[in-house]
Amino acid sequence: MSRSSSRSDRYLSLVRGKPGSPTTFARNLRSCVVYVDEIQKCPALLDEAHLLIEERGIRFLFTRSVKRKAIMTAKFYLFDPGIVRVLRRIPEVSPQSADFGEFFEHFIFHELKSWIDYTSPRARLSYWRSTSGYEVDFVIDDRVAIEVKAAERAQERDLRGLRALRQEGIFRRYILVCRESRPRLVDGIEILPFETFLDALWSGSVAGAG
Repeated sequence: MSRSSSRSDRYLSLVRGKPGSPTTFARNLRSCVVYVDEIQKCPALLDEAHLLIEERGIRFLFTRSVKRKAIMTAKFYLFDPGIVRVLRRIPEVSPQSADFGEFFEHFIFHELKSWIDYTSPRARLSYWRSTSGYEVDFVIDDRVAIEVKAAERAQERDLRGLRALRQEGIFRRYILVCRESRPRLVDGIEILPFETFLDALWSGSVAGAG
């Protein structure tokens, strides 16, 4: 158990960066001065300890896009954002904090993960990132693509990932979740206040039950 804890501690020190950041586990593993066959167990150990959620969590990458090739990079979220604050020595997070956007995305991730666990256990939560730098934070099966921004007013640049993915013609809905005060529609992309989005998610009207 002590060896497992030591491996986990070392791995946590490596993944203490931004929650929801893409990460290459092989690169992180090479940074640990332990045997590879041991350190490879770290993500699973942390998951079992309810510290790390990969997208199983974001271990899954959506790769069905044709016009823009997807890259094979994992993404992780620590189970408790408080751990991120401690590891990174971040004070209390507020909308004025430089890190607020990361924690806002983390919050929406946990809502999506909880919704799947409770209502749609067969649904697959993943994300999409192209080799040319386009990214969408979350996709649920081939039903809905979701981008998260902490902005109080969404800008054109906030839509670029969803616009690029929409050109593939795969998903039924494209949603930008943000802190705007009311819903609006821009070129087929739904811009939703996060409260509206969460109400719709838990009522089953975002992606339905799976």
